[in-house]
Amino acid sequence: MSSLSPIHVYFTTELFLPDLPGGLMRLWRYGPGLQARGIQMHIVTVRHKPELALREQIEGFDVHRFDLPEGAGADYRRIWLLKQAYALARDQSGSVLQPNMLVHTLAPTLWSARTRGIGTVFNVSIAPESPMPTALLARSRQKLRMAWMCSPLDRIVFLGHELKRVYQQRWPMRSKQVQVIPNGVDLDRFRPVADSEEKLRLRDAMGLPQNVPVALFVSGVMPRKGLDVVLRSWERVLQWHPDAVLAVVGSRGIRASHASSHLGITDALQSHLDEVAELQSRLTRPDSIRFLGEMEDPAQAYRCADVFVFPSRREGLPNVVLEAMASGLPCLVARFEGMPADGEAFGHSGVHFRSMSHEPDEWAAALIEWLGAGPQTRQKIGDAARVWIEQTNNLSTVLDDWAQLYRSVASPSS
Repeated sequence: MSSLSPIHVYFTTELFLPDLPGGLMRLWRYGPGLQARGIQMHIVTVRHKPELALREQIEGFDVHRFDLPEGAGADYRRIWLLKQAYALARDQSGSVLQPNMLVHTLAPTLWSARTRGIGTVFNVSIAPESPMPTALLARSRQKLRMAWMCSPLDRIVFLGHELKRVYQQRWPMRSKQVQVIPNGVDLDRFRPVADSEEKLRLRDAMGLPQNVPVALFVSGVMPRKGLDVVLRSWERVLQWHPDAVLAVVGSRGIRASHASSHLGITDALQSHLDEVAELQSRLTRPDSIRFLGEMEDPAQAYRCADVFVFPSRREGLPNVVLEAMASGLPCLVARFEGMPADGEAFGHSGVHFRSMSHEPDEWAAALIEWLGAGPQTRQKIGDAARVWIEQTNNLSTVLDDWAQLYRSVASPSS
């Protein structure tokens, strides 16, 4: 444990355990390591079920649940939660506020916190969804709104340099506000498969055939994640590899974490689910697509696959790619919005991974090649990927960076 005085970080999110959204899984994994470094994480969230305790300790997290006022809309919920966190932080020395989502309406509360010496942090984890306005007046108005939104933040943390570059074109930020801290990977948990016996044992446990080529997709099935791109290529893959399997690990439809909240299946998500089902049904072997659902420990899935596919359209710095690389799995990665430049977060295309377009024909050709390659050929790029992650995304180093950041912005006293 750290001998330094504790720092208290109040993180606001509408959903938390037992309903853990995908974007917060990283925070959940960081919790024990941050606590060992003297950083106490307080989760300020909504009580979606009356049987949940208003206050409890879960795996080192201090969880504060609040009952929302009746009829609270999305924007008001964010403001209201941040105000609850602010009230808690005022009574605690060495405190930091960190909203999970940032909108300009949070600025007054963040400014009030800063005037009391409370640190303010926001972590940008995904590329922007909408393009910049083209009209000069609209662009100027947006810049002013973004300047107001960013101004009370001590630090704006980006998962990668490409995300930082994208947002620097949109958000007026002071240089001292900006910091890059990549995602950290537990290199003991995510490791290469030990031998062929372990691989066969894991496949048997997951209900996958043992001596066939297996491609792996890890993500919820949603439009942004691009599973449809791979499905459109899969018939050609089956022509060359008739026994190949595409294993899909993740939710299909509304996540279990969202079922108990106000969130639900949108028309766009339902349309995508229907499209995926239709693409699967057209295959000569529909059963070659194996939907395995959400897994508590996807590390085993990485170790039993031959190739990892990531056809996403928009991201930040996706954990699943880093985890697959750490597991020594050759990765095909689409050039998504927010894709790091060559030589940055994922290393060099052709050495540590392969950069792809979103064209199904390109995916078919790459999958045919890599699924047909010998184990030694795949292992070469998998080994290079593992070494890259060891050098750039070691969880211990990332936790040190986060602990240092929190200490640098926290108030020494209230």
